[in-house]
Amino acid sequence: MTVRMKAFFRLYNCSPGSYHTTMESINRRSFLFSTCVPATSALFGSIRQGQSKSVDPIGTFKPILQRDQLTDPVIIESLTLHKRGGNWFIRARSKDGAEGWSVGHPGKMELSQQVFTKVIAPYLRGKDARNLDQLVDGIFLRGSNYKMQGQLFWIQLAAAEFAILDLLGKIAKTSAADLLGGHRRKQIDLYIANNHRSKDPKESLIHIIKSVQSINAKALKIKVGGRMKVIDE
Repeated sequence: MTVRMKAFFRLYNCSPGSYHTTMESINRRSFLFSTCVPATSALFGSIRQGQSKSVDPIGTFKPILQRDQLTDPVIIESLTLHKRGGNWFIRARSKDGAEGWSVGHPGKMELSQQVFTKVIAPYLRGKDARNLDQLVDGIFLRGSNYKMQGQLFWIQLAAAEFAILDLLGKIAKTSAADLLGGHRRKQIDLYIANNHRSKDPKESLIHIIKSVQSINAKALKIKVGGRMKVIDE
């Protein structure tokens, strides 16, 4: 007999022989209350409701954004989308009339532009742009926004974030890199991503070698298997 079975028989004061009779007389609700409530009471019985404190889900951390040259609040008056040709541009404007711009993903911005206009822009409007670190987390945790996470959410938020960084950089008369703590390096190494899923492995390898040699890449990413669909185009 297992430990769990022994505990069950002790809990309901029955013997193994009367197991089936006991189970017939127990409904789901009484079983849950008889097992869960005592355990919960033991864990939290000493904590009164008035003693509980609200916990900030974002937590406390040192902001990345440097505010030394941003002594006055920068209140966001508007965040707007502008399309020209096949490109999307984002404008962040402060109440003092300063502007910052960014370029969004050409395809994904159009697919989920309502995430920008109905979720992200309304939340940021009226906020102090200097609190950008907390604002990014705040949008994600507001209501059920976290359920939208994925490309169509984060691409919109990133576009707004870049425009705000440009806005702050112009006000502080410094680069976005300096606002984020300064340059770490002037050059970065690139890697090659293999985008030849549907090709023969030998043919794909030839393409990869050519791509690596063309930019002297230091690393490469090889994708194995097809995408999450029946036919890989």
